[in-house]
Amino acid sequence: MTVSLKNILLASLMLIALNSCGGAGDSPSSASVSLLGAYEVRGSISTPAGANLSGWVISLVDAKTEIARTSSITTAGIFAFPKVSLSNEYTIVLLSPTLRVSAVMFQPSTVTAEYYYQNFKINTPSSGSVAVLPPLVVDGKSMAFDDDDNGIKFTSMLFNDSDGDSVADGMGQFSLTSGTLNLQRVTNSQTAFNLATNDSDTDGVIDTEDSDVDGDGVINVFDNDDDNDGLLDVFDVDSDNDTFEDYIKQTSDQFFKEGVEWIAVNYKYDVSSSRKTISFVTKVRPGVNPSAVQVMGPQSLLELSQVAYTDENDEEVTQLFNGILLDEGNDGDSSANDLIFGRTVILDTAAVLLPNTTIFIQLVFGTGVDASFVEFPYVFSLATPSAIEITVTGAGSLTSMLLSQYQPFGSYGYFLSGQAFDESGNLVWSSDSEDLGQTISTIPSAISVPTGISADTTCEFQAVARSLDKVPGYSNYTVLSEKDQFPCPN
Repeated sequence: MTVSLKNILLASLMLIALNSCGGAGDSPSSASVSLLGAYEVRGSISTPAGANLSGWVISLVDAKTEIARTSSITTAGIFAFPKVSLSNEYTIVLLSPTLRVSAVMFQPSTVTAEYYYQNFKINTPSSGSVAVLPPLVVDGKSMAFDDDDNGIKFTSMLFNDSDGDSVADGMGQFSLTSGTLNLQRVTNSQTAFNLATNDSDTDGVIDTEDSDVDGDGVINVFDNDDDNDGLLDVFDVDSDNDTFEDYIKQTSDQFFKEGVEWIAVNYKYDVSSSRKTISFVTKVRPGVNPSAVQVMGPQSLLELSQVAYTDENDEEVTQLFNGILLDEGNDGDSSANDLIFGRTVILDTAAVLLPNTTIFIQLVFGTGVDASFVEFPYVFSLATPSAIEITVTGAGSLTSMLLSQYQPFGSYGYFLSGQAFDESGNLVWSSDSEDLGQTISTIPSAISVPTGISADTTCEFQAVARSLDKVPGYSNYTVLSEKDQFPCPN
């Protein structure tokens, strides 16, 4: 039995072959076989009050690679994951119908008081190819197996519940009704740092190997502040606190050890056109050979979204986004056939981005009812950024762009740059990026514009704010200001 994801897919996702997918193939290669297992894993989930979880999504996450397998939950509370490897160690995450983290596995230890389990291995069935998990019971922000002696084996005790409230110390305030996450983290008294031995959450697993660095019960790939420093990962150059910048070691939540090298998701808000777009880009590892690469996301965000392309008459045409990412070199995906798949999506005006919303980049193996999905999660830390505004001032050869509204990401710093366009709309100048750091709450920045950028009389000026490039060349958030007309500096 396989549970369908149709009710949460943004559209009927087509599975396409090599000639139309720009690099995806017809059958799994030896490199991709390691992503798939031989067993179907089935389970059931309920709440003490008997709530209907139909349409909710449950995710089985590999604790080592952070690769996920997702299933929608039926009206009977049933879920299933096909082609799972039973040699790996897993945890489980529950997501709301809008794909926001709502509960995590939190299994009390029957041996040691105040400690709980997060990861487990699935027992190999004595016969057949179906492994059955014990029934799951979700209560508020945590869930536990009703019978932990049947079908699974816990692998380690990970985090502490010192106040005995059946919730990990510092864990966020989850709610089944709202799916919100209030980030309150544990305080680590450890001060000495040694990369080989440092264990921030004192759970016996060193940080470089820990799937939950801060011990809050939320696996790193779903946690938007891995190291408990109060700085969202997308604005933190060292999100896992290992003293190395993430891009050097490729250790942020956007890098994966198998299947794909990285995923990048950029939410862009262009104030001047009121257009909001999301770019999805991923680099598939050589030899993996999926039959398709696609996106799964909540309808509230991606329903009625469109993609634009230029037709044979050199005119822009839009059509509904079908979820497929392409490796054709003309839609944010670098060059054709370079294993970088991408698509830029124009959101509907009614689309809503909520903080902690998850999307999944999916590698598809096989076609039709026999297709299997391997998924790579990405969590939006913020809601829709706010606008930035500029005022252009100057006379003669002195022109500057002054930000009059300048906090698109709240209290978080960002990189600021400026650009100018001639009367034909061509870009004629762009400035170097200035790192505003944490100074933006007190110091609006002005950008000086050089002379001679255009022979035209009038230019249009625009400011650009963007977050860190966790994956080099791909920021997570970008805001473009309105365009302000002003005489070109002479």
